[in-house]
Amino acid sequence: MKGWRPQIDLVRLCTALSAEILAATDEDLRALAAEQSHAFAVAAREARTLIAAASDQDEPDPELVALNAALGAARLARQH
Repeated sequence: MKGWRPQIDLVRLCTALSAEILAATDEDLRALAAEQSHAFAVAAREARTLIAAASDQDEPDPELVALNAALGAARLARQH
């Protein structure tokens, strides 16, 4: 591609992203933060369940299994 200057495209993308960030409402930012926090917590619980299943324990902690199932169901409900 002749005459392509990627730095100009990068500046345009950064400018558009900055405008989008500045236009976000407090509610949008709170929802995004909650979503990311929730996703991290779910991943941590799933990892703990897998570790418990692979360790010497006969069964993973039933509280973690129940919580993991409930969070998975809630996640599926939000996706639809």
